[in-house]
Amino acid sequence: MKKTLLLLALICSVTNYAQTVGDTFTSGDLNYTVTNETPFEVEVSGQTGGLTAITIPETVTDNATATTFSVVAIGANAFLSDITLETVSLPSTVVTLKDKAFQKCNVLTTLGDTSNIETIGSGVFLDCFVLASFDASSLTSLGGNSFRECRAIESLVFPVLTTAVGNATNRMPNIKESHWPAIETFGNYNVYQCESLTDLYLGSTLTAFEAQTFHSAGTFLLHIDNDTPIDATILSTDHDVSGVTVVVPTAAGVTAYDSAPGWDRFADVISQSELLTAVGYTFTEGDYTYTVTNNSPLEVGLSGASVTALDVPASVTSSTITYSVTSVVANAFEGDSNITSVNLPSTVKEIGAWAFSGCSSLTSLDTADITIIGSNILRGTNGITTLDLSSVTTIDSNGLGRVTNLTGVLDLPNIETLGPYAFVGPDTADGTHITGLNLGGSLTEVNTFAFYRLRDLSLLTVATDTPPALADGATTFDLNSTPSSGLVSDISFEVPTPTGVSNYSMADGWSQFTNISDNASLSSETIDAKSLGFAIYPNPAMESISIRNAESLDAKIEVSDLNGRILINKNVNNNLTEINISNFKSGMYLFKIKTQESEFVKRVVKQ
Repeated sequence: MKKTLLLLALICSVTNYAQTVGDTFTSGDLNYTVTNETPFEVEVSGQTGGLTAITIPETVTDNATATTFSVVAIGANAFLSDITLETVSLPSTVVTLKDKAFQKCNVLTTLGDTSNIETIGSGVFLDCFVLASFDASSLTSLGGNSFRECRAIESLVFPVLTTAVGNATNRMPNIKESHWPAIETFGNYNVYQCESLTDLYLGSTLTAFEAQTFHSAGTFLLHIDNDTPIDATILSTDHDVSGVTVVVPTAAGVTAYDSAPGWDRFADVISQSELLTAVGYTFTEGDYTYTVTNNSPLEVGLSGASVTALDVPASVTSSTITYSVTSVVANAFEGDSNITSVNLPSTVKEIGAWAFSGCSSLTSLDTADITIIGSNILRGTNGITTLDLSSVTTIDSNGLGRVTNLTGVLDLPNIETLGPYAFVGPDTADGTHITGLNLGGSLTEVNTFAFYRLRDLSLLTVATDTPPALADGATTFDLNSTPSSGLVSDISFEVPTPTGVSNYSMADGWSQFTNISDNASLSSETIDAKSLGFAIYPNPAMESISIRNAESLDAKIEVSDLNGRILINKNVNNNLTEINISNFKSGMYLFKIKTQESEFVKRVVKQ
């Protein structure tokens, strides 16, 4: 009997030891610490070493005692400075991340589903440089320095968090939006050195700031969902908030903030309706992101997209306000290697600087209605070989420069201004094989670097007898190896009449082109194809040329070589006509189209 009682006592002793708070054990690759005996709960206290991917289980069994525990937390310092850990999958049972749990895990990219996390201790993600996102749907407690130096996170939303302790979201250089709809006190340094922040949203529950709340604040919109201002005099006057614009619900709120002490230090106070039409305001509808560029009339520019094949609408409605889409803003898709094609509506007239630069997969860009081409819009792309420039009036510096495989003859019947290096080729001899430029009669200003490094240029036509002014006041074009032989005299330069030949031959700069001749088809009275509803494509071509006749006008098509020999003579009145040129020799041909009212000539290259 005594032996039996002794054995039972020993078993109870072992069982009680395994269940004591603070005891540890290992299961698989993870270490655990007991945090509760009723119910049985543990936290993860680390890994046995070297794993790059970890899946945390919902429950774990201590084999020594056959006790099963719920896994409810990641313990303090559990993975501190783990430089190998890349991914963690958390179970729904884990609701707490304790102090420094993942601090300095600088290759950690994801934690899986974090929507059940309720508590985050201090410094939990400090220096987690590549952690990309965090779902804080259930978060009610957030410690200091929690997300400090989380450089990959661009947006955070705290739906139920009421207190933002100081430093929680500081030094996040790439965060753009920060949402705190239930916040009551917004603590110190939570926008400190967040250089990319564009929008900070604070809810109607906001009651207090702290003195250092806006330390090192940049330029962003501060959205406060309350027309009644809180005390802003508590904010330290040592910190500049002149870049912060406050957005409140209504015009009544604007009046209230304007008269409240401390709020006059901010850049401005505007209502939500004013914001929606403010120049620079950015919003997303469907697959596209837009930026307001004009508020009278209401116009936006395309500034982003979530699709790779873009089919941009002519107008967009957001928050009951309708905007006309009139441009692609500067840098909109710079370096985006995913975009393959861009179809723009007729309302889009301008492509901003660097808009599609470095878009290595782009093969098609609709420019038929573009009038203004900004600097370097396609620099470094290699999939664009042809462009419809029939509406273009202005090409800025380097506008079509370094478009690696842009080829053949470019027609610019409405061009007015050519900026420096407008068509500049790449540094090497390969690429940008533009062989001809047909410039319309509206050309009035040309920079002396406009034709720089067009190594394959053999034909230049200008449809005006008046030499355009040289924009920089210079008297000599700087052509740098134009054409490949380096001799400007190799370029055939055509103008409308003998008078024009004389004018250009005596004009500063233009007199460099010694091979000048007249071509009556360039008369300023000639109407360009687009104004008649015609389009001729592709150019250059190998097998056939398509002629679109949008109005189905009665027209005569005459195709001739440069010696004046007529090769095709055809009457058409249908919407689309195909001209077979497969038997033509390689070279340039003139396509003259006559209607009852007018005529035009288009130069086409047969490859």
